Formats: sequence, C-alpha cells, structure tokens
Amino acid sequence: MENDRRAGLVHIRPHWLCTAGVFAAAISAGCGSVTVEGEPGGAGAGGTATTTSTTTTQPPKQLPWLYGDVVLAVRALHFGEIGEDGTPSPATLALGFNLDGLESTATSTDLCQPTYKATAEELYPDGPGGIDNSFGARFLPRFLLIDPDFSENVAEKGESGQDAWIFRVHAPKAGQELSPLHTDVLVGDYPWNEAPAWDGTDLFPVRSDYLEDGDIDAPLRVLPSGMLVEGPSGEATWLSGEPMDLPLPVPFGQYDIEVTVRSARITMTLSETPQGLTAKGIIGGVLDTTQLIYWFTEVLGADQPPPECPPPPGQGWWMSDVIEAADILSVGPVQSLQDPTLPCSGISIGIAFEAESVKLGEVVEPGTSVDPCAP
Repeated sequence: MENDRRAGLVHIRPHWLCTAGVFAAAISAGCGSVTVEGEPGGAGAGGTATTTSTTTTQPPKQLPWLYGDVVLAVRALHFGEIGEDGTPSPATLALGFNLDGLESTATSTDLCQPTYKATAEELYPDGPGGIDNSFGARFLPRFLLIDPDFSENVAEKGESGQDAWIFRVHAPKAGQELSPLHTDVLVGDYPWNEAPAWDGTDLFPVRSDYLEDGDIDAPLRVLPSGMLVEGPSGEATWLSGEPMDLPLPVPFGQYDIEVTVRSARITMTLSETPQGLTAKGIIGGVLDTTQLIYWFTEVLGADQPPPECPPPPGQGWWMSDVIEAADILSVGPVQSLQDPTLPCSGISIGIAFEAESVKLGEVVEPGTSVDPCAP
C-alpha cells in the first residue's frame, strides 16, 4: 500500500477510477437507451437545455460467472489524496459515481440549496463526468486537521480484519451463468488478538447484527441484481446493480462509526491469484448529515444541533463542516437526489477498496473483537 505521509492519505490507482464509468454505462444504458448530450450549461448544468447530438449508449459486454461461490473481505479503504496545500487531488475528485445523473457547475440551478455558510460556487462543481464526492473534495481536508494520522489509522484497522466489509457472491445455477448474481453484504470481525494472513485461508467471524436471527444464510442486506461485465481493458468487473441503502461500519481514522450509505453502488475489478480472487473496487453513495453529526457527536463528545442550524458557540467546528459539505438529498429515490426547493441533507462520497478471498467462520456478537485493555 502506497502511503503519502505528507498528505496523510493513500494514492488512488487509475484502474479504480475506470470501474465507475463501467457502472454508469451498465446502469444508464440498460437495453440500449438513448443518451442526449447538451452544451455546457445545458439541462444538467442548470441552464437551458440545448441538444447537440443523440447517441446510443451501449452497455458493457456481460460475462459468465465461472468462479463458483466467492467470499471477499475488504482489506483496505482509500478515501483519496490531499495535497500539502490542503486541496484534494484530481484523482480524489474522480473517485465515486455520478449519483444524481447531472454534470453540475457553480451556476447550476437544478440542485438542492447549500446550507449554513456553504456557497454554490464551492459546493456545486462536480468531478469529471459529473462524479459526486463532496466528502473527499470538501469535508476530508478539514477532517484531517483533527485526525492527522487518518491514513495510518485506517490502514491499521483494515489489516486487522475488524469490522471488515464482506461480499459473498453466490454462483448462479449451472447453465445460468449470465443470471443476476445475488451478493450478500456482511461484516466480519476478526479477533483483536490475532491477525489475518490474507492468503485465502482466513476464517472470518461474521457479525450477527448483519444477519436475520444470527443465521449465516439469512443476511439482512442482499444485492439481487449484480452482474459480471467486461471492463475497458477486458478485465472482469463485478457491478452491484440497482442502487440500494447499505448500513456499514466506516473507520474514519481513529473513529469507528456505523453509517448507512444511501443509494449505494459498488464496482469491483477481479483478478485470479493462487490464493483465490482479489478485487479492487469503488463504493459510492450518500451519507446523511444528521446521521454523521450523531456519530461524530458520539465519538467527539459534543451536543448535537438540528441539521439546519449552525453549531453552538464553543463546540466543535467539525459540525459546520458536515453541514456545509452537504451537496445532495439523503432521502428519496435515486431519481430525486436533487431538488432546488430543498436544502441539501446528504454528502456524496466515493471510497476505493481492496479485497481478498476469505472463508466465513462462526457468527459472533458485534464488539467481540474489541481489545478489553484498549483505552
């Protein structure tokens, strides 16, 4: 894992960013739908729609799933890169997905309204291709001020296997290799006093709160419409399918919080190794500002203000940073993630990850792996 100690965050590798485009093509194209392209400042940018060309977007080639049942545990999370001047790198701005289907600029008029002291000029501009990642672009540079060891803490937590995201992809029946790939979303909790070998042999305990009645075969979250497609360079790329809400533990440096990634979508580029499959992917979605404030209140110990109000005097400035980073709506269907009559209530986010093949172990209660001697 490449660390930039000065920036405090890890490098984003180019092939991660390619998978976002594959996902967008697969979801938006469907069965050969028509895409209308407009001039800058068109409907997607908040101006008058001007049609310049009409093209048919072809979905990527679907591939058969020939791997059998696969279990992948996330070993590393990468939130982006921040330069010495405190600004996010171009790679960070390109990390994620176009969640609202718009390519927005500072003059857009079809977006939710900035909150507190945020301005349209600093909030509205998207990353390349309309990618939405206000977390990496606006909140993360400020968060590093209170957690300068962010990179090291996230890396340590990932290697420990504690609260690790797990994707269990079920192989389709024989002769139905192109069928939707049902994928369970689980959370592992490796023992605090052991270390995973990450060689395909690890038995990962599974947290019971992500299962129905503690049944390993009854996950509470299933991605029902996953597919395997051919990526831009011929690589096998797994797509999660239609966006859905996913509750997940997220290590924000030294702080562990449980959030729901709303309208989440995931891509993974798969590689075969002697130890099994490995994956490099991206998860993107929306974080609810009220939920973020609640969790940061829990770990930072400040009173929680209503989301539409400024932080109380004398309390953590991080509250205003959460509120001001909101660039999207956190509730409603994917088609309604923007509404110019409503204040923004969610923060778009994109996270890159690396995953390795593991085996599922016993079901455990959450918190079992916590070091009893830890401060």
